[in-house]
Amino acid sequence: MIISPPFIPAPVVGETDEAFLARAMVGGVPGDGGYPLSFDLNWHGGVHLTAPQEGGRALPVRAICDGTLVYFRDSIPENADSAHPLNFRGGWTDKGCVVLRHETEIGEEAQSKVVFYSIYMHLSKISLNSPQIGKVISRKDSIGEAGSIYGSKGRIHFEVIADQGQIANLTGRDTLDLKYQTQNGRKNSCWGDMYFFVPPEVLLYSAPPNERRQPMNSAAVAYRPPAIPTTVPIQEGGSTASSSDLSATVDGYEPAVASMLQEGIYVRMRYEKGECKLTSFYLSGQEIGTQPEEAAYAYKLYDKAKQYYPQSPSAGYELLRFGRVLGPDTLQPVDAAHWRQIKFPGKAGEQSKAGWVNLNADSVTKFSDADFPHWQGWRLVNDDTDTDSHCQSDYIKSLLGLGANTVKHEDGDAVSIANSPGYTVLSGEEKQNLSERYTNERQLSMSRLRSDDTQQLLKRLICKFPTEWAANDFDTRYGWLLKVADGGPMPQEQYEKIKSHQKELAFWEEANLTGIESKHWHFPPLEFIRVFRSCGWLSSDELASVLKPSDALGRQRAAGLRIQMNRMLSKYLISSSKLRMAHFFSQVGIETGWWRYREEIGGTRYFRTMYEVITPTEAGEDYDNAVTRVRNLPSGRRPVELPNPGPNPKPTINRAGYMASRPSQVLTKAAGMGNGAANATNGGMSGDGDRFHGRGFLQITGRKNYTSYEKYRGKDFTTDPHSALLATDDYNACDASGFFWVREKISKHADGGPTPSVSTVVGSVINRGNPNSTPEHNAERQNALVPMWSVLSDKV
Repeated sequence: MIISPPFIPAPVVGETDEAFLARAMVGGVPGDGGYPLSFDLNWHGGVHLTAPQEGGRALPVRAICDGTLVYFRDSIPENADSAHPLNFRGGWTDKGCVVLRHETEIGEEAQSKVVFYSIYMHLSKISLNSPQIGKVISRKDSIGEAGSIYGSKGRIHFEVIADQGQIANLTGRDTLDLKYQTQNGRKNSCWGDMYFFVPPEVLLYSAPPNERRQPMNSAAVAYRPPAIPTTVPIQEGGSTASSSDLSATVDGYEPAVASMLQEGIYVRMRYEKGECKLTSFYLSGQEIGTQPEEAAYAYKLYDKAKQYYPQSPSAGYELLRFGRVLGPDTLQPVDAAHWRQIKFPGKAGEQSKAGWVNLNADSVTKFSDADFPHWQGWRLVNDDTDTDSHCQSDYIKSLLGLGANTVKHEDGDAVSIANSPGYTVLSGEEKQNLSERYTNERQLSMSRLRSDDTQQLLKRLICKFPTEWAANDFDTRYGWLLKVADGGPMPQEQYEKIKSHQKELAFWEEANLTGIESKHWHFPPLEFIRVFRSCGWLSSDELASVLKPSDALGRQRAAGLRIQMNRMLSKYLISSSKLRMAHFFSQVGIETGWWRYREEIGGTRYFRTMYEVITPTEAGEDYDNAVTRVRNLPSGRRPVELPNPGPNPKPTINRAGYMASRPSQVLTKAAGMGNGAANATNGGMSGDGDRFHGRGFLQITGRKNYTSYEKYRGKDFTTDPHSALLATDDYNACDASGFFWVREKISKHADGGPTPSVSTVVGSVINRGNPNSTPEHNAERQNALVPMWSVLSDKV
């Protein structure tokens, strides 16, 4: 999935994605278009956003993802008629609306195909060219201009929704919490940050074993969970005992901390550019501390895998990358450990400390952002079973503290009572009192919703409730206002004004969307975009868009490799960065003739004389052939008989000089590759030039490189006919390219930016093996990067 916010401000050099989204999506504050509740605990399915300003003008509203237009409605000119339904609550509200349907993928197999909808409401103008239902819309397309909400200009309501049938594909489950104690997260969709549940029985040590793959550790125990506290002292006002009250500790820990540690420690592993950090949490989501790995750890991941897992570096690489092996390679030994240093809580009065833990222990379970772990705040709330607009979720009310010792009554809140059969037997005074109670409850809800702590608890809730954009069920959703409201039951005239206003904005029946019910799942818009921006899995359509510089046949060939290519891009931390993907595709596209070539072009004689051995006579034949065809020699030099135009003419050589020098040059090259009988002490054999010619999409060439990849994968790629598997097997062809990418630490170069100079460096490493050189077809590589970066980035 490739996704961006509905407003796209100009990028700032060095800005984090977090900071970018904060500039792009301004709004959604409690009481003013916040998600998922208003102050009176009415459901609110989206957020109100204010269009950022650039150059004195508001930015346009843009499509967040590739999709199709399934509904649109133009706004109408603002007027001063106070009786107009859109003149409400002191100002004009625009009714322009666009709804897009998005169908994409977040992993492989059917369970990772997803459909969701984005809603853009309160547009003052629709800017789509010739809009019609079914029109294909590309991400970042301008769809309209932000309008007014109750007189406040430059604002929209933005919403992301999905049907019940899609929720498990999108999040991996349909339950409140993730099932995490005895099973790992999904494998077919694994992206973003990785997570580990470390149960209480897993110990932390002062140092790792000498051999990192060994599960047994003889170092001193640095942490074991404290005993189960019998009570957790509560001070006056509801806070736990202070850290200075050491007499109340449990094995040195404050009782509240000791109690939380009975639920284990939850670890997030984050790779970002060249760095890796591990952050520990309690089940509540409260952070314990962050332990960074050594500098540039992510760039060194291939070296670490070889060092820690010499018998199975490829599987070991996946263990370090994902926390588990997702591909076809096998760990050796099968119970190889994954030792990492993480933070654990200090005892009373102490800061957090660090200890070593085996994150591949049998009882440690592993997940990713694709599993929406609830200790990160992701919860699926579906316990409001009625059809009115008022939130009756016991789970959310517990988060708000609307339980014991509040105005909440055992029969429910004021709205619940108003909607119950018991309301009909209340006296007039009791009904008036019920409205007073509603006012008190609203004041309490308002104070709770304004709390930063409460907002942290609510910001990642995914909630199922009826749409607010239906016209036909207004009385079902809001009829309680005629029974209970501020100052008493709402007068019929006022109620009709609200109803008229809502009907003017409603579109659900008119849109008649297929594949989604009126009661559906609502996602927190900012967090939805934030999390899925870390999903680099490309759908067929997205891959085709990225490969616009290719011809149709090239895109077709790439489509056949898409699954294996996506796996490789994820494994080698390429798809975790849109910039790395742009460099990768632009380079591989040129290197392979847009996936036309899986292996180097040539015959047996060519490969032998290039990579193994050549006689002076054969060198003379090559010289004559170069003159006849008016081309450079295989060595890169130019025959003296040919014109040698600038601005960068090639070094020249005559026939005799070439015959004399070329055999030793080839032998030197063969020695570096380990090729041929001349290198028999290193395993070289006659025929190695052809046997180990370039294969894979970033071609691996020579016995030495084939042997290196063979050891890395733990599979035979050097005995006949297995060397051909690097070209004939899709997984191998793709994986070998990723292997080359990480072995040469190309991501470190690619992270430099989307510039021509960086493209040259990346291409030089791939094409010449030297970052200080210039690759063949350099201009083509640079030219391919520009449109690919445009598709993948937030550039508009």
